[in-house]
Amino acid sequence: MASSTLTDCTQLDSTLLERVNYFPRQLLTADDMTADQEYFIAKFRRHNRYLHGWGVVCGLEVTVAPTTQKPWQVQIGAGYALGPYGDEIYVPNPVMLDLAQCGPGASTDPCDPGTLLQGGVAKTGALFYIAIRYEECLSRPVRVLPGGCGCSDNSCEPSRISDSYEIECLADLPPSSQPGPQGPSLCDILHGSALAQCPPCPSDPWVLLAQVTLPAALGATLPQSNIDNVTVRRKIFSTAMIQEQVRLCCCAGTDKAPARVTSITPAAGTVFTNNTTIPPVMLVTFNKHLVSASVNTNTILVLRVQPSGISKAVQGTVAYDDGRQTATFTPADSFTIPGDYQITVVGSGPNVITDSDNLALDGNADGLAGGNFLSEFSVQIPSVTPTPTPTASPTPTPSPTPTQAPVPLTIAVNGPNPVPNIGRANPTAVGDLGVRFAGGLAGQKLVVNVTVTLNTNVGKTAAADTAVWTDSQGNNIQATKGANTYTFTGVSIKQPGSGAPVSGKIANMKVDSTHLGTGTAGGNTVVAIVSMTSATALPAITGASQTVAKLG
Repeated sequence: MASSTLTDCTQLDSTLLERVNYFPRQLLTADDMTADQEYFIAKFRRHNRYLHGWGVVCGLEVTVAPTTQKPWQVQIGAGYALGPYGDEIYVPNPVMLDLAQCGPGASTDPCDPGTLLQGGVAKTGALFYIAIRYEECLSRPVRVLPGGCGCSDNSCEPSRISDSYEIECLADLPPSSQPGPQGPSLCDILHGSALAQCPPCPSDPWVLLAQVTLPAALGATLPQSNIDNVTVRRKIFSTAMIQEQVRLCCCAGTDKAPARVTSITPAAGTVFTNNTTIPPVMLVTFNKHLVSASVNTNTILVLRVQPSGISKAVQGTVAYDDGRQTATFTPADSFTIPGDYQITVVGSGPNVITDSDNLALDGNADGLAGGNFLSEFSVQIPSVTPTPTPTASPTPTPSPTPTQAPVPLTIAVNGPNPVPNIGRANPTAVGDLGVRFAGGLAGQKLVVNVTVTLNTNVGKTAAADTAVWTDSQGNNIQATKGANTYTFTGVSIKQPGSGAPVSGKIANMKVDSTHLGTGTAGGNTVVAIVSMTSATALPAITGASQTVAKLG
């Protein structure tokens, strides 16, 4: 048996490690070979002490294992530790230890860890500590060749040194396990308020495994509750364990799926022909908790396309119940107004619905954050024509002097011809729209707000990079961007009457086309729907829906 020492703490006059320098025809002795081994052993131990520290890495649990003859027997499980000197302490198989004989001074045999090299008598009711340290076992003895002319020299020497360990029962805490002055914390070092200190030289080689309280009587069985594997055990965490913890703590977000819409009421494609069956509100249910503030009228949009072709945003309020994971849209005007209702639940753009993991809504169900959820239902309630009431024939009056009847106002939208081909990009430019106004009261000014609603999101661009309305006089109005809308406010039109029509142009529209052709509503095309509002009644818009781009 051989014990190791810590040369860099005990031999202060020798601060540098040395290894043998080999050269041809050099005479080598056992001392030279030993010096080489000691160099690498010392370097390995210093590496462990400075870089990893010391303590139990895994296993080495102390559990009761009584027998009839040995009621205080315990088992020390297989495991791995690093000692205060930097030595590896490896226990490949469980070891039995009878605590009744493990009194002060008792220790196991490194060459046969299951037996006590020196026994002792344990005191009933005593408190002591099971500790382990690195030891070496000299083995495989060989006969030493005689030197010189001697004939009677037949001594043997061990030819191998095996790594092993020694277990002892300590009556007191060793110095290395007693509380000492606290050094700077990791946060202090990271924040620059302190520097990392080198580890002090250890004063003993022991690694504590457990604290044990023996029963008050010799014949009593030792309960597991009398063995504390936690309080005095110093732990050291492997790099593999730290890497796994970092992955779980810092990277788990990438493994989490974004929220999706699981149901919507009214269901997609529903057609109502009786206003008594139309629900007063619209419900959108999600599969995950959301950030409540992100569920609002900017992220749940409803557009009504009337039978006349006029499109209008449906005003209303949005409330979100996180317990039910359901959003409720309550329209300002009931859903009984005939038309096609187009719903957009926003997952892409500047304003999106986000979930409890701060991921954008997966609106198009492709497993990735982003994309709008689209749905539609229709209200087709036939209008009832009242039966006319008979009236008495009026007394004929002279006909007035005929005047010229006003020309009805018409509004028409033209899309790009040919429709441009685009790829998947964000942003990508689409074709322009032309708007023509004809008829109306000649010379009378008409002020309208124009909204272009897209079946995909507006492209991600700088705030100043937006769509532009240009009238026939060359005046420009920049649009306000929404999630999937461009809005031009205060467009002034002088009605031409019977004169030549006046026109406007909507240009510089850009969209997010990355989801085209991936199963979202709209398929492979970008569709723009033009709607207008004004203080005066407006006619239906001819060609309000236009294809402005296609995936090609």
